[in-house]
Amino acid sequence: MSAVVRARISEEVKNEAAVVPEAMDLTVSGAFRM
Repeated sequence: MSAVVRARISEEVKNEAAVVPEAMDLTVSGAFRM
């Protein structure tokens, strides 16, 4: 596996790790509002 591919994968993992908590926050706050 090349370093470029590895860097790209780690970037995607970081982005997903940042997106998941935001989605959780949205669903939790949405549940409280209902």
